[in-house]
Amino acid sequence: MKRRYFLSALGAASLILLSGCKENSNAPFVGFWLEQKDELPATLHVTEDGPNLVVRVRQISSISGTYRKHNFPAKARENGVMTISDKWQLTYDQSHKTLTDSDGRYKSFKKISEGEYKNLTSE
Repeated sequence: MKRRYFLSALGAASLILLSGCKENSNAPFVGFWLEQKDELPATLHVTEDGPNLVVRVRQISSISGTYRKHNFPAKARENGVMTISDKWQLTYDQSHKTLTDSDGRYKSFKKISEGEYKNLTSE
């Protein structure tokens, strides 16, 4: 009888411990990103906000030549897709370490350092 309770308790404890080992689906997206095009590339700064993400999109205005800034809520899914504002999706390509836009609105983004980001955005 005691053995049955012990095995049940051990099984429950194992499940609890293993549930905490789940991989963070936000991790590949967090950081600084630069759009891969020559003229007026957009930048992304992705940060964690609890279980969700915040994406700061900066794009150079073709009129003024300065960066326009927009913050959007985002969610990462287990399959490597980040949905921004429930309408724009970026997919993380693990082999190339890039983000690609499913809409074709932007070219792919490559990860850059914080220093490179600050040089580009004057921040």
